Amino acid sequence: MPAKSPYENKKSYDAGRLRHKIQFVNDVTVDDGYGGTVVSSEVILETWAGKEEPSSYTQNLLNSGKTDYETYQYFVIRNRAGFMPVKDMRITYDGLNYVITSVTKIDDPCTFLKVLCAVSS
Repeated sequence: MPAKSPYENKKSYDAGRLRHKIQFVNDVTVDDGYGGTVVSSEVILETWAGKEEPSSYTQNLLNSGKTDYETYQYFVIRNRAGFMPVKDMRITYDGLNYVITSVTKIDDPCTFLKVLCAVSS
């Protein structure tokens, strides 16, 4: 019997689908030059991502019990050494701001991450 290929049963993501430029941003306090401070956004990481819409079932499940209906979006990114997105981190894409609600590893060893975000105002 031939040996199994190490990638035979691997759940993978096509890197060609990473065609949306997203930015992970953080709020920082900056001196305004008049003795005060202002809050500004600082880009932590700019990367290519895949974009996926949650199913209507998942969308309804995420909004169950809420009074305000939120729109959710999945972004798939490559896992990077030294950077791991966490809950409540912000993403900007196409003029919209998103807040991360969860991060899931897609494969093992971890090559891609699936980031679930809610559109924020």
